[in-house]
Amino acid sequence: MNRIDTILEKERTNTDRIFLYLKEDRLMAFGYSAYFATWLFPELEVIRGSTSEGVKFVYIYFPAASLFSLSGRMTALVGDEYIEITVPEEINSYREQFEAWMNNI
Repeated sequence: MNRIDTILEKERTNTDRIFLYLKEDRLMAFGYSAYFATWLFPELEVIRGSTSEGVKFVYIYFPAASLFSLSGRMTALVGDEYIEITVPEEINSYREQFEAWMNNI
């Protein structure tokens, strides 16, 4: 399994986190992480992508300045693979609207 497949698999079960990955020298969020991030920063552009096997997904580029602005408000855990940010409960309550959001991109 390649890295994007691993990330997308993690996103399928993501219920309340924003996972940021360093890819292409930029912070990126995929799937539910991208969805949750756009609730915090509606100005972020959502981009469609697909794997070499044709699996469709969405992602955003997450500016470092946005990460710094979150550090005072939310818990962020930094690891070797990703940065993990706990989503506030009021944003997490919109999780069931993810499919409708995906259809409007």
